[in-house]
Amino acid sequence: MNSSNAAEARLDITIKNQLPSIDDVKHHVLAFTYEHRISADMSARVNMVIDELMNNIISYAYADSEEHEIHIQLRCDAQQLVITIIDDGVAFDPTGQDAPDISRSLEEKEIGGLGIHLVHGIMDEVLYQRSGKKNIVTLTKKLDMV
Repeated sequence: MNSSNAAEARLDITIKNQLPSIDDVKHHVLAFTYEHRISADMSARVNMVIDELMNNIISYAYADSEEHEIHIQLRCDAQQLVITIIDDGVAFDPTGQDAPDISRSLEEKEIGGLGIHLVHGIMDEVLYQRSGKKNIVTLTKKLDMV
């Protein structure tokens, strides 16, 4: 983990593809957002987004049972928070997913899709890129500093 206090603050985290690692990431994100005066509400929302994406990556991205690394980077300045998540799982573009039909009852709904819908609802921008064998998701949120 690496954090800097320049005009643009930065936090770099690398974890293994194991579900318990998500709690470590959330702890570091909480400390980073607190240190850089991001509101508690925004911090909770950002952690929810990271939790959702990390859960999806760890649960669905790997066709093998090998150990993989997932990189998470947060950068913030006075105007925005940018989160980049890089993994070497199977290609998955969260920007290309259809919005779930939330008008249907729970019994009629297909499983899945609400988490990605939540990510798009919270973040101002969600970008996806496949570079070689890497998925790169970049999320941007305009900030209301406390």
